[in-house]
Amino acid sequence: MDNLSKRMGLEPLIPLQKEGISEALRNRAWTVVYDTLEKDIDPGYVTGYDQKRWTGNAPRLIRSIWTEFLKVPSDTITGIADRDMRYLKDEFFGFDWKKFYGFIKFFVAIDPNEGEELINKFNVIFEQESSIYKFSAEGELSEVIPKFESQALEEAEKELPETAALHIQKAANFYFDKDSPDYPNSLKESGSAFEAYFREVTGSNKSFDGILKDSPLIEKLNLNPKVKEVIEKLWGFTCDASGARHSFKPGHPAVTKDDAWFVLVVVSAVMNYVKKA
Repeated sequence: MDNLSKRMGLEPLIPLQKEGISEALRNRAWTVVYDTLEKDIDPGYVTGYDQKRWTGNAPRLIRSIWTEFLKVPSDTITGIADRDMRYLKDEFFGFDWKKFYGFIKFFVAIDPNEGEELINKFNVIFEQESSIYKFSAEGELSEVIPKFESQALEEAEKELPETAALHIQKAANFYFDKDSPDYPNSLKESGSAFEAYFREVTGSNKSFDGILKDSPLIEKLNLNPKVKEVIEKLWGFTCDASGARHSFKPGHPAVTKDDAWFVLVVVSAVMNYVKKA
């Protein structure tokens, strides 16, 4: 499936940054850190070597970063802004993903005057760069997507037949498109994955409606009747949702981000379940 997905120009199924940091995410986060500290560089302090000093709140922040987070001796702080900033940048760009997020959380917490604004800035970056993490209003940093939901998608990508997995991958690409997310088409592709999967496991070329009505085919899967009901209702929703498999319907609400995500995760989970039944 991997080679076929590359030929089709598809992105990874879940382009979320969980245990890694992209160059763009790190660069943009550093810019926030730099801009926050740079405001407290005294432009009027100049020696023959044009060395600018920290002023305002910066000395306290720098000391906290050095001694509490980096855990290096305080006498390594030069007080010369350019030198200290260069040292901090070298450290920052060497952080692994755990230390990166740990530093961001620490940096927000030590600057209560800027805390709320920093949370908003980092949250925008996290969302735009597909980080799985987000700050709450109280300053807690946690995963946006619960672990079981991401596992359902990851398992679908690895374990399902190629055609069904590709539809799930396309659904995720529509959903996670940073510039223009397309929730109706995401939901539609999730439904197509459902249909492709059940054709594969039953060996039938019928439509999904036909498969669901064909008792001998369904009985081959040894499904609990309640699971079959869930499958029928989920398929019905993907067909009836306005703007997904059919044109927009007067009076029907358009497919929302939550609709598309719910169907993507549940369809993946159901197919994973059926595969193991």
